[in-house]
Amino acid sequence: VYLIDSAMTLRYFGRINDQHEDRATRNLIIKNHDLKEALSNVLANKEVLVQYTESVGCPLDRVKKPVVEDGKVTFYRDVLPILQKNCQECHRPGEAGPFSLLTFKDAYNWAELIQENVVSGEMPPWKPTAKSVPLRHNPRLSNQEVETVNKWVEGGSARGDIKDSPPPAKFRSSKDWNDENPPDIILESPADFHLGPLGEDHYRTIVMSLNNKEELFIRKTQFIPGNPKIVHHSLYFYDGTGLLMDAQKKLGNSTPPANGIGDWGPGYSSGMGLGFIPDPSKVKRNQDNPGSGLGGWVPAVDPITAPPDTAYILPPQCDVFLQMHFHRNGKQEVDRSKLGLWLTKKPPTKFIKSYLVDTTFTIIPAGVKKYKATGSRVLEEDIKLFTFSPHAHRLATESRLYYSLPGSTEKVLLFEIKNWDFNWQQRYYPIDYVSLPKGTTIHNEWIFDNSSGNPQNPFHPAKTMFLGENTVDEMGFYIIAGVVDVREKVVPTQLLNYFERLLKAEALKKIFGSK
Repeated sequence: VYLIDSAMTLRYFGRINDQHEDRATRNLIIKNHDLKEALSNVLANKEVLVQYTESVGCPLDRVKKPVVEDGKVTFYRDVLPILQKNCQECHRPGEAGPFSLLTFKDAYNWAELIQENVVSGEMPPWKPTAKSVPLRHNPRLSNQEVETVNKWVEGGSARGDIKDSPPPAKFRSSKDWNDENPPDIILESPADFHLGPLGEDHYRTIVMSLNNKEELFIRKTQFIPGNPKIVHHSLYFYDGTGLLMDAQKKLGNSTPPANGIGDWGPGYSSGMGLGFIPDPSKVKRNQDNPGSGLGGWVPAVDPITAPPDTAYILPPQCDVFLQMHFHRNGKQEVDRSKLGLWLTKKPPTKFIKSYLVDTTFTIIPAGVKKYKATGSRVLEEDIKLFTFSPHAHRLATESRLYYSLPGSTEKVLLFEIKNWDFNWQQRYYPIDYVSLPKGTTIHNEWIFDNSSGNPQNPFHPAKTMFLGENTVDEMGFYIIAGVVDVREKVVPTQLLNYFERLLKAEALKKIFGSK
């Protein structure tokens, strides 16, 4: 923005405020309102103390460059295969990417931005480090592919001969079911959800009933976003207790505002959790199978299939709920997503067992830049680990998952993230199952930054942070799942203990939070 006074003197130019740390990071709290300060000073006939700030945004190259026809690295021969394999799943019309990368013109127009993001590792988005066990759905470019993109841009972004190009990549539409047969059950949001144009990202839980009288065996799930422009990701679960449906009836907001601008529709605003702390004493049905995860969706991730000889077992009178993360784009938008369930009539001969591996912290002191929280859990049977999902809020910066074999103190690294991003949370699936014997200890470790210098800190100055379900509280845990040989009664001790911890932390916050 440029601020010019009545004498036509340029008094300030630069950013409006410091809302954006960089193009990929929006600060939760705006600390410096640069334009507002400058306007106030000009109107008060005072000197503008800060006359220039550097703005954040995409560079606008107004210089028309002549197209280089040939070079050592060309688009059609060298770069297009990389884009097809790693980028076009999202960067094509109608999908989540903000621009298409199907053609030479597409890539040529964004060449410098592609180079910057590929060389820095920002794109394709993938948080786990190379120290993690090999994982499915890893879109990270090899060193050679990064160097190819870099040399292509440095060499003038040569077009090359179209005869050298591979056949166009074939992508299944994100609106189509990815199976030979349609789903046995399709759960669709009962009405459009309306997302307002402005504000922080919106997290919503939408609960739908299956009305099943008997157990259901689920072999596969697939989520289809109604509006990929605003659906950042979704996690989905089953609830055998009915508590989520009760919460939706109490907390839901389906009435549009008078001006038609805002958030309303099916479900309720829940943050990154359930939106409430369940009361275990109110669990009256399906106490032996109260609920668990069914999968998750982020752009370019395949549908979730249960491991061979297993199935997700849903109890009678079961509900399914979607936890939706919506990203605003400056316009009023609507979404109507759906979840497909494929059943199998064959009862499973092996079973899926989940563990909650929690940390032990209750508070994170204000001002501590590297607060370390740890926790562990001992496996109660032999297990073949096939998925894990980390979860934390805005103060987290690093996370690790380890295991120690029975009788050993050595911690073997399974998974690591060194640049945790609240907005990129997903399930991870090892390429090969990790076989762990009974008695193995699973460890998780988190690093939190509760200093005022953390742009993601919801409080400035920093305040003591409590364990809690709200996004202005903090959490740190993993949910892991594996294949076991024997089906045991699901006793939700882990979750009940966790909810008890949340209740104690909430009480502690009420007592000490304002002091």
